[in-house]
Amino acid sequence: MENKDSNLEDQEYEINYKACSLSRLFAFNFFDLFCVAILSLLILLPTLFIIQSTPSYISNLESRNSILIESKLYLKSGDNVIKLIDSLENDTQLTYDEKSSKLDQAYSYFFTTFINLELDNKGLETYQNIKIEAKYNNENLFNSNYERIFINSDYDKIYYDFYKDTYSTCIGYLPLNETYLSTRRYINIVNLANICSIIAFSFVIVYYVVPCFIFSRGKMTLGMKLTRLAMLDVNGLSCSWKRFTLRFLFVFFIEFIGSIFSFLIPIFISVAMNVFFKTKQGFADWIFNTYIVSSEDSLIYKSAFEYKRVSDKNSSSTLIEDLSKKDVNFK
Repeated sequence: MENKDSNLEDQEYEINYKACSLSRLFAFNFFDLFCVAILSLLILLPTLFIIQSTPSYISNLESRNSILIESKLYLKSGDNVIKLIDSLENDTQLTYDEKSSKLDQAYSYFFTTFINLELDNKGLETYQNIKIEAKYNNENLFNSNYERIFINSDYDKIYYDFYKDTYSTCIGYLPLNETYLSTRRYINIVNLANICSIIAFSFVIVYYVVPCFIFSRGKMTLGMKLTRLAMLDVNGLSCSWKRFTLRFLFVFFIEFIGSIFSFLIPIFISVAMNVFFKTKQGFADWIFNTYIVSSEDSLIYKSAFEYKRVSDKNSSSTLIEDLSKKDVNFK
């Protein structure tokens, strides 16, 4: 590396660092992502409790639950709302025929009353078509009057399985109800926004706050600190705050968020560059001319002046490391 400080324009310094191995590179990234996951979970629980205690969330949740119960596809169980099919599955007192009868009544109400208007008053016809199309061993289960063809009790389980499978079909019609759809959309958006913001916040803490304000020399994350790695700029000095901030923004918006909407393409590109580039630079490192190197046997300097000061103080000892075949020589 050749580095010139503003006060040392006529002097050049060479500092050699051992290159980062691929295993340590992946190890520190895995550990940092694990930290992001753990921190996100720790924050998620209290924030969910706070959000779900807000008046608007409670109001939408109660409206949605009321619609679910009104549809007859759900039941109220204490403070919770459970699926009708789950309740029947856990009921060991009812026979298959009795369970089928309860489901048939619920579906008839759902199609002829609850969702009939949204189906242009064709709710009954929709349900009847479901029955007509039901088959067992290529034979119809219902006749033209939509009644059971096989009366023998040996077929009770077959008919119950039909009604049980039809439950998911009924659930698929629920979004036709505008109240249900709007309340469900509000709840999903709020929960998703909360989860995304928490993950983003945890990512910033692990990948930006810790390297900038705790392990600023070498801009080390917790994973880098444990694996004894450091981030340097092209001059072989500790990466500056400005360069590191720009690099982080690139990682956050292009590699992290961008990968969500592009099938992980930026991450795959970065990993491929890590594997095939001799300097083990990822996508962001290549863009911003930064390097991840081993710091276990070398000092990390913040400026050429600092290097000269330390070098002069320890002039009796050699501060330049011997390079191996895997060493990176910044020039």
